[in-house]
Amino acid sequence: MQYGNQPTVMAQLLGDTVKEKKKPDVATKAQAADKSRQTRQALGTKGKKQKKAAKAAAAATPAAPAVATTTPKSS
Repeated sequence: MQYGNQPTVMAQLLGDTVKEKKKPDVATKAQAADKSRQTRQALGTKGKKQKKAAKAAAAATPAAPAVATTTPKSS
């Protein structure tokens, strides 16, 4: 691959134009972060580390022993 990952060279060869990627401004990023926090709070979702900690805490608490029920077999 002679040109590799060079979009400008490939665009010139193919007769296409390279479009610049628009970067979001600080206000947009802040708004997105706030919206994400609100969604997490509303849905009660957690991140990977929080889920891992919650599972570890649940595993550390002893579970109640299961009650064995037997049903007599009918002949």
